Amino acid sequence: MTGWMHNWVWLIPALPLISFIVIIFFGYRIKDRASHLLATWMMMFTIAGAALVLLEKLAGAVTGPFVQTFPWVSVGDLKIPFTTLLDNPAAITLLMVSITAGLIHLFSQGYMKGDVRYSLFFALISLFSFSMFGVVLTDHFISFLIFWEIMGFCSYALIGFYIEKRSAQLAMKKAFIVTRIGDVGMILGIILLYYVGAPLRFSEMAAYFAHGEPHLSQTVVTAIGLLLFCGAIGKSAQFPLHVWLPDAMEGPTPVSALIHAATMVSAGVYLVVRIFPIIQASVVTLAVVAAIGAFTALITALVGLVMNDIKKVLAYSTMSQLGYMFLALGVAGYSAGVFHLINHAFFKACLFLGSGSVILGCHHQQDMRRMGGLAKLMPVTFITFLIASLSLMGIPPFSGFWSKDEILGSAFARATELGGAYWLLFVAGELVAFLTAAYMTRLLILTFSGRYRGNDEPSEDYEEDQAKLQAEQEKWEIKKYDRSLGGLNTLYQEDEEHEDHSAHVHKPQESPWVITVSLVVLALFGGFFGLVGAAPVGITWWQGFITFGHAHHAEVNWLVMGISTAMALGGVLTGYLIWGAKFAIFKQLYRTRWVRGLQAVLANRYYIDHFYDGVIIRGFTMAAKALWVFDIWVVDLMVNAVGAGTKMFSYAYAWFDLWVVDGLVNLAGYMWLGVKRCIRPLQSGYLQHYMLVLLIAAVLFWVVRYIF
Repeated sequence: MTGWMHNWVWLIPALPLISFIVIIFFGYRIKDRASHLLATWMMMFTIAGAALVLLEKLAGAVTGPFVQTFPWVSVGDLKIPFTTLLDNPAAITLLMVSITAGLIHLFSQGYMKGDVRYSLFFALISLFSFSMFGVVLTDHFISFLIFWEIMGFCSYALIGFYIEKRSAQLAMKKAFIVTRIGDVGMILGIILLYYVGAPLRFSEMAAYFAHGEPHLSQTVVTAIGLLLFCGAIGKSAQFPLHVWLPDAMEGPTPVSALIHAATMVSAGVYLVVRIFPIIQASVVTLAVVAAIGAFTALITALVGLVMNDIKKVLAYSTMSQLGYMFLALGVAGYSAGVFHLINHAFFKACLFLGSGSVILGCHHQQDMRRMGGLAKLMPVTFITFLIASLSLMGIPPFSGFWSKDEILGSAFARATELGGAYWLLFVAGELVAFLTAAYMTRLLILTFSGRYRGNDEPSEDYEEDQAKLQAEQEKWEIKKYDRSLGGLNTLYQEDEEHEDHSAHVHKPQESPWVITVSLVVLALFGGFFGLVGAAPVGITWWQGFITFGHAHHAEVNWLVMGISTAMALGGVLTGYLIWGAKFAIFKQLYRTRWVRGLQAVLANRYYIDHFYDGVIIRGFTMAAKALWVFDIWVVDLMVNAVGAGTKMFSYAYAWFDLWVVDGLVNLAGYMWLGVKRCIRPLQSGYLQHYMLVLLIAAVLFWVVRYIF
């Protein structure tokens, strides 16, 4: 190995960009099949390239971070290079993104088959893959921001891929606006970073913030860290900007897997990994990152217990696991956070694609209460889903166990070192482990065990929920189809009617091979990739490979491992007793008033959306209306009054100018014109006339003198 691939690493993001350009500009000349084959094969080549990059790192062909610089912007003294940074976290993340994106491309060939915008879908996910590779590889904050925004646009477009649905339109706007709030904070952080003279290149931040710059106060470092962290909060759907992710499930299931489970939402965690020297330089920033991560992980795990939509259960699970990663980084568990980032991408992509396979098999039914018995009907989907679920629960020896245990071990070490509120973070992490196992057990039982319930008459709870959903849709004027789309509307209407009819006639069947192959590969990675960092069994190279000395190496804590394993197994047992065994005592407890009230709070997502709507959105709306009224009746009235007064003054001034100023001038003119007419005859030019005038004047002078 000579590090050859490192020199050509920029080709990895270039490949999906090429497929995007070809499909967008020449898609009308090629068939849909050629479009998806082009996009998929380009992603296969990126997997090969990313694997070569990681192999070069592991073989020691390139030691340390590898930086390439290309000239880009040069205006006077302002010079912004385009640089790539390929270090160990970038190399492993590059492989993760390429594998998940490539397999999701393959999965989409079967899932999206027959869609009227089939080629457009592959063009958009190719553009997204390009932007995500750019986020992973870039070394400069300005170019990072550009790729970050392209990624946000792709998310916006793919959430609203079914643009004829009003709910998709609202979801895409909500995602765009909410994430934009976090992006504003990040942009302010970049501006502040530039203003204080700190480097904008990630490769230079570690040395700059290693021991704290003497001319930077702790307040400034904290402000920079928190502002940059705002971008991560928005993209990774952390409290209080977490509300967009469940609604983003309006997009196709491959989109949910690619953007809203495996890659884009993980970009926020990757941002914190990149700016970790800034985060680590402030104890306050570390505490805020850990607190927000733990709080988000806990509250979203609780909501996952009551969701009936299979994709929304996984959406809340995603937010919870991302909270775990932020908790790890906040307690200085750098390697644990990156480890869980990689593991989570694999098993959560498998879970989302597995849910897509289930939805496809159940004729686009997403409510778990209308499923059941799929373990026998869809065995490959069930086995891969089970492996990924066990990994998510943290059951040994699957991947999630090793990274989750390292996170909780880091939290325990931090709490032991600093005490106080850090013990609450550790307890929250353990509770999340219990809740994760409980809601995933519920999902497995409702979806795969028992018998298929899709042909049954809807239950009272199902009908009640559908009525509430309909009322909510009518409240927000959510119409499922837009009549302005004409023929496209009719096509989707016919498809829906066909699907609804078939749901009551046919039983689910296993998905095509292009779907199951993706599930099998992702299940292998999601279930067993974590063994590369299984420190408790003596595999310790991972921390040395990933940390670069950013954080201390926590020792294996067998007590924490035992507690977390017991919590996970306890969650599985609790889930089985409540939703599997269905003991009478649990049924009675479920019907109690306080449990139903708690369920209502969780089902309504703590009424946070209602608060945002009732206080913030409605407050802004009322303020906008008040400003509109003020503008109409005060500002415009004053402007119009000034305009009318000026107009009246101009009329008066015009009259005065015409009849007074011009009148006096004209009067003087006419008077002297009369004088001219009187004296003009005297100027005849004859001498005798002038002598006569002199004679008359002399006579008059003599007469006047004689009289007076």
